[in-house]
Amino acid sequence: MGGYLLFDVVALRVDIWLDPWSDADGRSFQVVQSLMAVGAGGLLGQGIGQGNPTFIPVVHTDFAFAAIAEEWGLIGAGGVLLVLLVVILRGFRIAALNAAQPFRSHLAIGLCLMLTMQTFLIVGGTLNLVPLTGVTLPFVSYGGSSLVTSCIMIGLLLVLSDAPRS
Repeated sequence: MGGYLLFDVVALRVDIWLDPWSDADGRSFQVVQSLMAVGAGGLLGQGIGQGNPTFIPVVHTDFAFAAIAEEWGLIGAGGVLLVLLVVILRGFRIAALNAAQPFRSHLAIGLCLMLTMQTFLIVGGTLNLVPLTGVTLPFVSYGGSSLVTSCIMIGLLLVLSDAPRS
């Protein structure tokens, strides 16, 4: 509540989240276009290169999931989420295998939670389930720092998975 009252950008994003259709041609244009793109994708999608994801401003960073859902449909978008879910679950398994070493276990849990929250926030924002946050979809969205950070997290999980357990 404090953020809503103190920061205009927070108030704007919450207002767009609550009613994106009130200003569909203005402030909430991105969210409305992403919802239209996801809806246009249907079950099987429009086909690769057949959709119009470029109608969504900044589609390559914040709304890559909407572009995938439009061109690949629910099945393709579900596939992307399934791959991310497998990575996250494997990370939690690594944490469980390192239970005897608390630091290693907590590091693996923290990395998995970061990937989980990042995925939830951007997919939820794209589908208007939560307010937009500006985070990117791990390994999918354009952005050098996001990709580097995601690769470092996976690299750390790989190191944790290979370590001898006591």
